[in-house]
Amino acid sequence: MSDQAQREGRLLESDGRSDPSDLAPTPSEAVTAPPSGKSTEPGSDENRQDRWWSRKPKAQRRPILGPRLVWNVFELQHPWKVFFAALAGLVTVMMVVSAILVATSSDSPDDDIVLLDDDVAAGVETSSVQASGSVLPPFAEPDPAMGMSAPTVIASTLDGDRVELGAGGGPVVIGFFAHWAPHSQEEMPQVVQWLDAPDLPTGVEVVAVSTSVRSESENYPPSAWFERVRWPNTVVLDSAEGAIASQFGLTGFPYWVAVNGDGEIVGRSAGQITEPMFRALLAAAAE
Repeated sequence: MSDQAQREGRLLESDGRSDPSDLAPTPSEAVTAPPSGKSTEPGSDENRQDRWWSRKPKAQRRPILGPRLVWNVFELQHPWKVFFAALAGLVTVMMVVSAILVATSSDSPDDDIVLLDDDVAAGVETSSVQASGSVLPPFAEPDPAMGMSAPTVIASTLDGDRVELGAGGGPVVIGFFAHWAPHSQEEMPQVVQWLDAPDLPTGVEVVAVSTSVRSESENYPPSAWFERVRWPNTVVLDSAEGAIASQFGLTGFPYWVAVNGDGEIVGRSAGQITEPMFRALLAAAAE
């Protein structure tokens, strides 16, 4: 036996094979040769490029944003783009709607403006006041204003008329009321009843002055209060600063001032009064 045959025999015995044909590789042992010029190493770039995802090179990819956004969305290459496209569309629609609303609101007439409470108080429940003459000292007992000339004020009424109050206006008894003051609320209905008496002095006007208006306080607005208690005579509106009340020396509510035909102060009272006190003021003004 030749030396080569002996060597093959020894190889067969060591490998557990009895036929030289067994030296051919089995199918499981066959190895596919890599394509020419490519590596079969697991970590090589060539092997990674040929694996399952096989995407385009960067230079050939379509941009995520920009002119191709809509095309990319419809291709569904990136599903999260749908969200951003929908968000962009929603923002665009909102901007268009806002522009339309602004354009239409600018054509609205001024009559549609709604006044706030403070605007209503300044425009309806109070008035501008023109005052002249001496300012009366604050009420006290004995009254330092007795015999003094009454100041003259010009103000608006609840009906919108401008009236003159004080000296030169004839005999008058002026009552100052605050819609939020408990004593004013209690006395007003009583005075309405007293005014119905048939034996009151004639020729004396009884005027109410609505003062110290507070839109945030109870019993507001005072115009509704005077209507509710059925005040029968003129209601003069004081200014927001209480100019008429200051001119006549008001110190509390209710507050009464009697002025005779000569324009002189003939009586004042602070706080609630009784019917006899009310009649005394009327009588003093009538003299």
